[in-house]
Amino acid sequence: MVVYEQKTGQNYDKIGGLLIVVAFSLIITPLKILTFLFNDSSVENWHKLTSPDSDLYHPCYTSALIFELVGNLVLLFFFILLIVMFFQKYKRFPKLVIVLLVLNIIFGIVDSFAIAMINGKVDFDKLPIPTTIVSILWIFYFLTSERVKKTFVKEKLKL
Repeated sequence: MVVYEQKTGQNYDKIGGLLIVVAFSLIITPLKILTFLFNDSSVENWHKLTSPDSDLYHPCYTSALIFELVGNLVLLFFFILLIVMFFQKYKRFPKLVIVLLVLNIIFGIVDSFAIAMINGKVDFDKLPIPTTIVSILWIFYFLTSERVKKTFVKEKLKL
């Protein structure tokens, strides 16, 4: 099925424009999450933060680490699902990517403030301000882009 924009002759059957950046991000982000899960969530790091014998111990770190681990696993699953939807040009992809972006903002804010409460101070370098700004821009793009509306048109998803 080839969809053409009658005014400009633009072909929306192929991924193009800013959607190339989206494709790159959809592929890189799960790799970043996996790297985080295998490096930062290692047993050694977990032990440093949750063992009463450690200098870095705080009783709330266990809950914060579990929240962060579960949150990242949920995001990883969501990203893998979105990759499939994106390359199949599934109609509901734009709405679900907006949900993901909002969840990512919420997760980042909750995670940052939980760590700030545990440490007793806010580390402004760790606040998810850049992520929030970029997410808002992408949400605006997915809500207003003609390319998005005309690219993601398939009704059925093949798993």
